[in-house]
Amino acid sequence: MRPGSRYYFAPDGIRVNVVAPGLVRTPASEPASGDAELSAFLKKKQSLTGGMIDAREVVRTALFLLSGETRSITGQVIAIDAGWNLTGA
Repeated sequence: MRPGSRYYFAPDGIRVNVVAPGLVRTPASEPASGDAELSAFLKKKQSLTGGMIDAREVVRTALFLLSGETRSITGQVIAIDAGWNLTGA
């Protein structure tokens, strides 16, 4: 292993990836779903889903990253944000 290297753990078969979701529909976010102003904002920011993201979409991505199909993927940030990053400020 090479301290300070971006690929410090790769020689040991350890992958490091990040799942970065937008606003996801969960029990904790449910009270916000009734807010008309927030709903209008989310329709613009998360236009692919027209609002909050279903938690199953985040789970499916995490399971994909944990699968053997992705053994060569490391050092990535996977945004599951329904277009939030593309809409600008």
